[in-house]
Amino acid sequence: MASFMDLSLDTRHRIYAYLHLFRLCPIEFNRPEVYHPPDESSSSASPGWYLCSTIPMKCLYIARKYGGKSTPSVSPDIPDCQCPKLPLLRLLLVSRTFYHDIFKAFYSRNRFAVRIYDARGFESFHVGRHIQGTLTSLLVRLNCWPCPRGHEEAGGDGLQCGICKFDSTNADPAMDITSRAGDDLVHWWRWFAKGLESSIMSKHLNLTLVCDVVDRASGMAVVEPLLTLATLKGCTIRLGRGSNDELSRLAEEYSLRAQALFIKTPGTFPFQRLPEELRLLILSYTHLGDHYLYSRDSHLLKIVNNELVNKITTCCRKCTPTRIDCCCSSTRAAYSSTCECRHIPFALLLVSKQMRADTIRVLHSQNAFEFLQDPIETIHFLQKFPQETLKHIRRIHFHFSETEINNWTKRSYNNKLTQLIQCIKQNLNTTHLSITVILETFDTGGYAEDDEDLQLLYDIYRDITRAFRLLNELEDIQFDVGWFIYLEPIMRRAVLGRAVLMGLLKLKWSYPEGDPPGCFRLPVWYRRGILRGVEGAIEKEVGDVEEFLSWC
Repeated sequence: MASFMDLSLDTRHRIYAYLHLFRLCPIEFNRPEVYHPPDESSSSASPGWYLCSTIPMKCLYIARKYGGKSTPSVSPDIPDCQCPKLPLLRLLLVSRTFYHDIFKAFYSRNRFAVRIYDARGFESFHVGRHIQGTLTSLLVRLNCWPCPRGHEEAGGDGLQCGICKFDSTNADPAMDITSRAGDDLVHWWRWFAKGLESSIMSKHLNLTLVCDVVDRASGMAVVEPLLTLATLKGCTIRLGRGSNDELSRLAEEYSLRAQALFIKTPGTFPFQRLPEELRLLILSYTHLGDHYLYSRDSHLLKIVNNELVNKITTCCRKCTPTRIDCCCSSTRAAYSSTCECRHIPFALLLVSKQMRADTIRVLHSQNAFEFLQDPIETIHFLQKFPQETLKHIRRIHFHFSETEINNWTKRSYNNKLTQLIQCIKQNLNTTHLSITVILETFDTGGYAEDDEDLQLLYDIYRDITRAFRLLNELEDIQFDVGWFIYLEPIMRRAVLGRAVLMGLLKLKWSYPEGDPPGCFRLPVWYRRGILRGVEGAIEKEVGDVEEFLSWC
């Protein structure tokens, strides 16, 4: 008779997954878990076989993985993990053979974390060598400043944790090797690393080490024990909660050394002697270029107050398995090979004149610039660069907020936009330029009491279309309006001067029955003056398409 152990390893692991033996959440070794039965109203369907039929969306880790930027704020007595209780006790008592299979599957398929606040934490921490040798993912945090749970978000007043409301005035200080507490902590950390040294196998463990330190000497004392371990499969290191170039370089070096990936260059490479095409290609593979690996917020280069916003303040949640112990190199003194944050290397501008020219060319040609400011300020920003470098810009986004829309006439935005378009026409290569215009008008249209209140939006759309028609050689433009969405392809047609009636066809199919919502309709002033409606527009011959332009 066939037994359970006769099943394939993959099949057994699938069964264990449905029994809640595997978690997306990290399991903490040195903290007793308090379980709360998941509320059915806060659960959602499983995203895959790895989870059971439902997952509690109130769980901090699940919310961070599937909930976008939403971060639940909980009281201190509610644990971060609210997944169902692990069924270990019942499964381990089945048989000795079953025990060994469960044991190996549990420790090899789950992620684990150890949070040590002082030397006494190591004294009370006991994990067998046979367990340490089975682990594949482990996070070790030697101090949990500013929050004992490892949360990085601060409250509005800066005195409390933004998640669990922990009093930040009682937070752990950064570790100092010259202090008695720091020396004791490092001593026990070396003892713990020595245990890992005799247990783990080469290329088997993904290790994350977090210890905020005050200086390089303290950082060296923390990372040196990593070199005694077997070669790690992956290694993420954080040595400071804030940016610090010296500590970041130290974290990167020892992370690569622990993975046997560190290569010390013998000298300076003659980069400037390479052909121009090769130099630009190499620079495009740095964070100067736009890569798909970046987090969503890093693809557009935002210009605010005439400055390029280069610092991402939110964690990408890909830098560590726990999704709360942030190791993003853009905001921390850390190194993580899985981090998706973008940190543009502006230091290249200071190397030489040739490197500066190559850097600006790659930055302009391979990125989309989003201007979140007054059009006159945008003109001043563009005038900072030589005209020959502006010719390489390929993508521009203009974002007008609801406040700017409501004060369009009062602040003379029509004249300002016209001046900006004239500047673009004179300095940029419009034949290779793609422009996106984003207008936050949905709330304005939604709260309007009658059609007369929407006359302002219609006039603004006309002003914007007239201004961009000055770019008679423009190859591509997109409009993203919040109200009167059916006008988007018509505005695009008016600027580009080509027939794009297919855009109207697609919009017609969006609502085949009944009248479309108000945000989709063509304005009443447009329909009265030119067309009977969207269907009438589609029925027109392409030869009569010039009639579309008469509305603006």
